[in-house]
Amino acid sequence: MIYNYSYYNIILKESQDFVYIYNSFSGALCKLEKDIYDLILNNEINDNVKCKYFDELYNQGFIKPKDLNEFNKIFLTERINILSSNNNKLSIIITPTLACNLNCEYCFEKDNRRNIAADDKTIIDIADFILKQLTLNIKEVHITWFGGEPLLAYNKIKLFNTYFKEKILCLNIKYSATQFFNQLEFDKKKIEFNKYLSNLLDRPYRKRVVKYRPTFCGLYKLKNFVVGPTGELYKCEHHVGQKSREIGHIKYGYNYSNFMMEFLNNFPDESCIKCKLYPLCLGGCPAQKLDIPNNENCYISEYYIKSILNYYLIS
Repeated sequence: MIYNYSYYNIILKESQDFVYIYNSFSGALCKLEKDIYDLILNNEINDNVKCKYFDELYNQGFIKPKDLNEFNKIFLTERINILSSNNNKLSIIITPTLACNLNCEYCFEKDNRRNIAADDKTIIDIADFILKQLTLNIKEVHITWFGGEPLLAYNKIKLFNTYFKEKILCLNIKYSATQFFNQLEFDKKKIEFNKYLSNLLDRPYRKRVVKYRPTFCGLYKLKNFVVGPTGELYKCEHHVGQKSREIGHIKYGYNYSNFMMEFLNNFPDESCIKCKLYPLCLGGCPAQKLDIPNNENCYISEYYIKSILNYYLIS
């Protein structure tokens, strides 16, 4: 078999004697003699006449079979992972209310903030809808409470957990939860509530106080979703409250709209295909790609990666 230099090799530092190389596909970092580097850079390597460190270079991805299309392998592997039913974890974001007690200028939901909250029936319907999604391979369910400000609806969260835990324990499925809040509503009563949640889940309840709410990349998977306060479904928490971004409802499930198909497809543009950092971001957040004009959603650069890794080499 013939082997050649990986497209995803990035040179960090080069001297007369050594070259430091990082491979963004495998995540490997190596220090290589200059003559070996020149050999793999400029020549095809036959496995009958192996170069020095051949096995290490191959196993770490610095050289690869000549006929291997690395981009296609990454793209197809990720698509299989997105659509696969073999994933044993179900991750869901629930927004019990769109109301908030702050008016933060940076908030991505500021234009969709409304005094809308789920009633008791909707909360139970949401729980029942999630239970219907539990296929035989599901071993864990993780719920994230989002907003608005979810603590404005903490009685609904408590109702959900009481009902949901009773049902899910019978199925021998692990249950965990996370809650995002701005702390203004975190008074003594809510502290008692969080102690209640800790006992309810039989594990420490993870509390996070954040100013920036990151993208939930797990929602890219077909089976994961976001639920709004009236039972509407979304693929991203940034879209809650936007009618055009709804992908279904708990009453009937997914509607398989064109928007949902675009979100799941997320085929990279030409600049992504050519980018040596594609294995790290896989084309970026699909929600941002659809929402931001001109697909200007790159959040990492080769300069940034090189700076971090060179700092690591120095330290």
